[in-house]
Amino acid sequence: MNKPELARGFIGAVFEDVDEGEVLDSYPRHITLVPPFTLPQLRLEVVDGQLQGVLPNWVGSSTVRVGREEFFGDEGDVSVRVVSGSMRTLHDFLCGAVRKSSIDNIQYIGDNWQPHITDHEGLVEGDALAVRSVCMFLRGNGVKTLYRRYNLDNAF
Repeated sequence: MNKPELARGFIGAVFEDVDEGEVLDSYPRHITLVPPFTLPQLRLEVVDGQLQGVLPNWVGSSTVRVGREEFFGDEGDVSVRVVSGSMRTLHDFLCGAVRKSSIDNIQYIGDNWQPHITDHEGLVEGDALAVRSVCMFLRGNGVKTLYRRYNLDNAF
């Protein structure tokens, strides 16, 4: 896989089995944990190493409950479903790791940020979903790739 000098990506928790290195037509349904960021390639490898060392030991619930519909985005026109569970704690940790290495400001991660699913067709409030893993997705030259899958070995 050719790696660009700058890595553009995001991190999400996924509900299905996915393979590293897979080129994607579209992203699998996921909870956005870290919104889009840009890192120099060498920093990407540092962040990846940090996540590989920590995420398997993360202890939290891997089950989330689908919540109410809300509207996010600059214009408030992006329909999402918020989720409950321990994803906020995971989000805070992941953003800290990426923010230290990012060359741009990671938007939409303030105090009001909530874990959410953008692709929520067919989901209703109260549905329970089991997170299978956390994934770093990269995008470059029009190609979407699953860069790394991090298993949550100690999640319950």
